[in-house]
Amino acid sequence: MTLTSPGFALFLALALIVFQLAPGNRRAAVLLGFSLAFYWFWNPVHLALLLGVTAAVFALVRAGARRGPEPARFRLAMSLVAGLLTVLVVFKCGAPLLDHLQGGAHAAAFLAPLGLSYYLFKMISYILEVYWETLEPISEFIPFCLYVAFFPQMVSGPIQRPEPFFSQLPNLGHPDPALVTDGLRRILLGLFKKLVIADRLAATVAQVNAQPGAFSALDLLLAAYLFALQLYADFSGLTDIALGIGQLFGLTGPENFNEPFRATDLPDFWRRWHMSLTSWLTDYLFTPLRMSLRNLGTAGLALAVFINMFAVGVWHGPTLTYAAFGALNGLLMIGSILTMKRRLAFLKRHPVLGAVRAWTAPFITFHLMVIGWILFRADSFRSAMAYFAGLVSPAHPLSLHLDRGVLGWAGASVLILWGVHRASQAGSRLHRFFLGSRSARWTLYYATILIIVRWGEIFGVQRFIYAKF
Repeated sequence: MTLTSPGFALFLALALIVFQLAPGNRRAAVLLGFSLAFYWFWNPVHLALLLGVTAAVFALVRAGARRGPEPARFRLAMSLVAGLLTVLVVFKCGAPLLDHLQGGAHAAAFLAPLGLSYYLFKMISYILEVYWETLEPISEFIPFCLYVAFFPQMVSGPIQRPEPFFSQLPNLGHPDPALVTDGLRRILLGLFKKLVIADRLAATVAQVNAQPGAFSALDLLLAAYLFALQLYADFSGLTDIALGIGQLFGLTGPENFNEPFRATDLPDFWRRWHMSLTSWLTDYLFTPLRMSLRNLGTAGLALAVFINMFAVGVWHGPTLTYAAFGALNGLLMIGSILTMKRRLAFLKRHPVLGAVRAWTAPFITFHLMVIGWILFRADSFRSAMAYFAGLVSPAHPLSLHLDRGVLGWAGASVLILWGVHRASQAGSRLHRFFLGSRSARWTLYYATILIIVRWGEIFGVQRFIYAKF
């Protein structure tokens, strides 16, 4: 039951009706019930794992937070974090390992549960925030379990922090109408991104990646661009749907994207892309690493950056392609960070070059990420190497075999997404236009619905790319 399926639409409608009919002080319990039901539809066995781990963390943190001695509290917090990371590693690595050793005979038993890393990371945030005494341990199980299992965020986040979530629960029975309206708009935008853009590009991207040697260098280059657009539309569309659904219930979540393709360098890109994950790793991995390695100076900084970005890569899966993706980003990030002061000083002395950089930097940053996403998308490391080899192949480099209709659709999608971003920016002409014209807004809504119904891949719904992580 994906978030774009007709079955989920019925599930969501029922959840909203029951939620609205329930007394205000019972709505958290109602929402938790539907969240657990949603997870049960995916896998009842994995629901038992979710509830077991959640109950254990809730009870142990509450018992250990009673102002005991610091060493004991530290050992408990680290033991719980280590236990959750062990669960993550077992399920992330179990299926690939068994598939390698036994040909997949028992790999299905270790398929990673839906949203495993997301809800485990939520619990790790809670454990560490309570240990650092920036958050009081919650005394009731239902709110804590709802924080962990809130169903819109189970598929692929974003990773909600505990305090912002718990602080919204007292007002759960009184959702702001403006928040609900904005939530409906976000859901519509997310469906457009996923069904009309991402899913229509998916077949072409898959075809090229399945046999990169059968396509020209131009085909491979264009397919790499198509995947960048597909990945952004798919993942940001999922985030829009998840956040929009949360807003229907009066709960806001963290943003995950901030116009990433306008980033001027790799650090800026990762501050704009999958923001809830990168900020999570910054707070709970990079910052502690940086502090522990500060005596090593520049080498310590470089090592902390590399470990952090390598973790971003292998978080996606225990494969050589993901490891290479993380390592490549780590090396590029180190180079960018260590040369930043000198580059900025140079550009300050040469303002003309600084003006040129303002235009070229996003272009260069985008292409560096496109190179990395070739590794990210490849079915194997050998396939990725074949893809890179094809990009520099001298044989018919400019011949084009890709469907020109798909390329035209991709170009139109870029323009549409640009318009959406402009319309969402307060103060822009498009924003003022739609803000002041009710008829223009509703015309846009109806047109978007019509496009989704007419050209969206409604009945060939593909799983969200990030749902498998």
